[in-house]
Amino acid sequence: MTIRPLIPADVHALQAMCQRQETCTWCGEDLAEMTPDSLPPEELAYVAVEGGEILAYIQFRLSGTFGRSAAVTRLVVRKDGRGKGAERRILEYVEEMILPRGKDLFLLCPAGNAEARRFCEAMGYRACGELEEYPRPGEAQVIYRKRADQLPAG
Repeated sequence: MTIRPLIPADVHALQAMCQRQETCTWCGEDLAEMTPDSLPPEELAYVAVEGGEILAYIQFRLSGTFGRSAAVTRLVVRKDGRGKGAERRILEYVEEMILPRGKDLFLLCPAGNAEARRFCEAMGYRACGELEEYPRPGEAQVIYRKRADQLPAG
């Protein structure tokens, strides 16, 4: 599995997967409204690719939370990529960029998505709050945090 930066052609492939309901959204919004020009300039995006197929997508900000810590704003995985660990590998890739710099990493997870919440917790994230009525009325997000000072020694 290779992790590489997102390229414009990937957006169409990601949207097609989303439209065919082949994806699971672990964090943030799905990709239905995404366009090649919609990625905010302060955000970075990567894809996990295997055999020419995109298995996972991640989008994040280097200083998204209170101007200090980094934040994952989207994590989407292809349903058949979950058994290959695509979501784990792409999140670890971002963690390897962020955590050694002494920055914490935050992400939001839909409160009603038990599978996504188990994934976050298995990755070492700890719930530290909940946003009610976010991003829309009737929805809630759990705030997860992985602290930079919790890295294993060595």
